[in-house]
Amino acid sequence: MNVLITCLLLATSSLLANPFQIEFEKKEELTNSDWVEVQNKLKTLNIAPLLDDLYPASQKNVRRWFRKPILQEQSDFLGRMTRGARQVLIKEEQGKVPLKELVQINGGGDCCIVSFASYNGVYAQQLRSIIGELEKTGWNGNFLLMTGGFPNPTGEEVRYAGVPYCFKIFALLEAKKLGFQKALWIDAAMQPIQSPKPIFEHIEKHGSFFQLRKNSKRYLLPCTHEVLLKETGIDMYKTKSVRARIIGLDFNAPQVDDLVSEYYRLVKLGTPFMSCFPEEHVLGALVAKHPEQFPLMPEEKLVKNEKKLHGKSTKWAEENQYFFLLRKH
Repeated sequence: MNVLITCLLLATSSLLANPFQIEFEKKEELTNSDWVEVQNKLKTLNIAPLLDDLYPASQKNVRRWFRKPILQEQSDFLGRMTRGARQVLIKEEQGKVPLKELVQINGGGDCCIVSFASYNGVYAQQLRSIIGELEKTGWNGNFLLMTGGFPNPTGEEVRYAGVPYCFKIFALLEAKKLGFQKALWIDAAMQPIQSPKPIFEHIEKHGSFFQLRKNSKRYLLPCTHEVLLKETGIDMYKTKSVRARIIGLDFNAPQVDDLVSEYYRLVKLGTPFMSCFPEEHVLGALVAKHPEQFPLMPEEKLVKNEKKLHGKSTKWAEENQYFFLLRKH
């Protein structure tokens, strides 16, 4: 398909079916057999031909040498965009079945931290270790951990399990379904090293918690840029994206309702998520529509990447008042 024609179709997204969607009945509680069926359907998704049409021919087979590329390699885009199709939801023969567990942390409370991990890589093990690390911080609250399966608070989200990295908002809504007003998503690779209470105070005051990061054009396909511009009115070449490893929402805040509704609309289109950092570009566009409604927390020492400790210990990060350590994954 001609690249220009494909871009025009994507920019008028209603003319193009969601390339990540699978056919599955609306159902909140799935059996293990259901999850096997979903996983098998995800494996049939074939994103590579569409990406090949969308990836600019001028950037194919370019010798990179030591220069930063204008656009990340096609294989990088493919790896990120097929994340949903490749996730391991269930592997019964190894005892790996979907698990959802609400754990009280210390004295408990009305706030909930949420995380989800498929059975790919080390994420499931890292997810389980968060419980003990949260207890050490002295924080009082709850931790909702989901391993395998897919966050499916209304029963329709499972159809969009193939949409890359769309699950974080869905996971937060699982906490809302349990009755929590304030919830904080953290990636499974996050290790809490001090109490997240100040983050929840920010959520209570402002209705949300978002961190922003400077965008680079090389992580966003030109066609996806046009789709986001059409669907949100935001030029993601000129604004920041959300650093989605930590996201906080107060479900009583009206601006959160609007953001979640818009997010679902874009998930159902699918095409806005065709990038190297899908959920970060989408959320960045939605937050940029009304920046005054989503004040940022003036906190620089939020996350320390373990790879950048350069010989320093985890204790050093704790003593320097970082909230989380991003573990190797």
